Amino acid sequence: MEQYTILDLHKRIATNSTNCLTFFNKQGELISKPYTEVFRDIRKTLIHMREFDIANSGTRFVVCGEPSYHWICAALAAIFNGAQLVALPESMSEEEILASIDGLSIESALVADKYKASKAFASVKTFELSNFCAQISSIDCDDDIVLSFMVSEKVIAFTSGSTAEAKFKAFEVPLQTSIAFTNRFRKLYSINKEDNWLICHSFSHIVHFEYLLGGLYWGYNVTIATAFQILMKGASFSPSVLVTVPSVYEQIASQIRNKFRLADDGENRLHALESRPISNENGDVIRYPLCEEAKLVLGDKLKMLLIGASPSSLELQTFLLQTGLPLYEGYGMTELNMISCNTPEKSKLSTVGPAWPGIEIKLDDDNCILARATPERACFYLNANQETNQSTFLDNGWVNTQDLGRIDDGVLRIVGRKKDIIVNAGGKNISPSSIETKLTSIPTVNHAVVYGDMKPYLVAVLSSTEKDRFLLEDIRCSLDRINTSLPLHERIMGFILSEEPFTVESGTLTRLGKVRRTKVIERYQAELEKLYA
Repeated sequence: MEQYTILDLHKRIATNSTNCLTFFNKQGELISKPYTEVFRDIRKTLIHMREFDIANSGTRFVVCGEPSYHWICAALAAIFNGAQLVALPESMSEEEILASIDGLSIESALVADKYKASKAFASVKTFELSNFCAQISSIDCDDDIVLSFMVSEKVIAFTSGSTAEAKFKAFEVPLQTSIAFTNRFRKLYSINKEDNWLICHSFSHIVHFEYLLGGLYWGYNVTIATAFQILMKGASFSPSVLVTVPSVYEQIASQIRNKFRLADDGENRLHALESRPISNENGDVIRYPLCEEAKLVLGDKLKMLLIGASPSSLELQTFLLQTGLPLYEGYGMTELNMISCNTPEKSKLSTVGPAWPGIEIKLDDDNCILARATPERACFYLNANQETNQSTFLDNGWVNTQDLGRIDDGVLRIVGRKKDIIVNAGGKNISPSSIETKLTSIPTVNHAVVYGDMKPYLVAVLSSTEKDRFLLEDIRCSLDRINTSLPLHERIMGFILSEEPFTVESGTLTRLGKVRRTKVIERYQAELEKLYA
């Protein structure tokens, strides 16, 4: 049986001169550093932390900022100093930070400049992340200098959260599970030392930090870039693995189509490509050689493209598979990591594949998906009440995902959500209830239903008893005001007025006067879809 431990991580980084971490600096220059050099910068950061008495062993230490080389050095230095890393999402509001870290007993923090004066860190020893890490260039850190390492074996991560609620639920992730996860990943998709994993999402989405840890531990190259940089320079990175959201893949598909249209006889070849079947009669995915146009966009080294965070359309999957891209759809939950995923050995269209190695899946009496991980990952929320914990973390290690599913021949299909959370095309989890409350504060609006699952923006159905000819303009003015108080991904970009008020008789309200969301959407979905045309 293969033996490995997170306690060896610093030794593996320090002795790996073969693989590189590639990233863009503040000036937009592409920098590539061997892991041995990365380790020297981590050592310098650790020394700097000890000079300022932060990230001490046994304490909790926040890193909050955009994904960067400085973020990586700060996080790993803290872990190697024995501090428990708290990977705080950088998109949080003041209210969300206060609510989410309440009770976590944070001792020190390195944060983006916009958070340095935050009330949430008023009693915390806090420094600006980039400035602090930039100072390490002047630190003397010869390899002969002996440093003691007290590797922290757990980090604190946060759920992707209902972004209209104040609190993001926090839980501990044993880093040993991160190493086990990436080991299984590299074996399933044949990732080796020559390969390059392209990361384009925040490290506070803890799985992307785990992809980085996998490269540092197992020895594959890692490149850090933004989604925009991937769209502009994707082929030059020669990625082997890319994990991102449907909205990015939509842009990649658009780029590939444009490559066809610019080529001689491109329209005819595009038409022929789009006529390809992508599955056989059993639903097994058909794999094609990578077309030249896709190579121009993402290079010719690809082994695995994973669609994550939110479901993708069949139309998008179809086109990407027709181009020969090695596309796989999976399903996961931050508390469990990957739950299921299609693999080279077993890929079924319109499914999220078989259970991931080390994961058991079953359905409860309501067809809600329950999953159990070995080794166990999260087992309780640090900042949630007993009721919330008990509804998610069940007996014997089972976790309730709150998603509805079906299992056919060992393959999982997602058929719906038990909760009303909207997941937009960018993977943002949005709770509609708070937004709907704001909408019903408009004097002429009695009820509201927000719509936008798998969509680039939100729209709404509004119900009013008024029929005044000035009603639409009044609502638009009020909506403009409300939108200024909402994050971009929660703003309502269009609306329709219901044909009639919501009532119990029409089936749009319950007997208690609550909106029957499913019935409203069923009735007005065609009109709502026109708002995306």
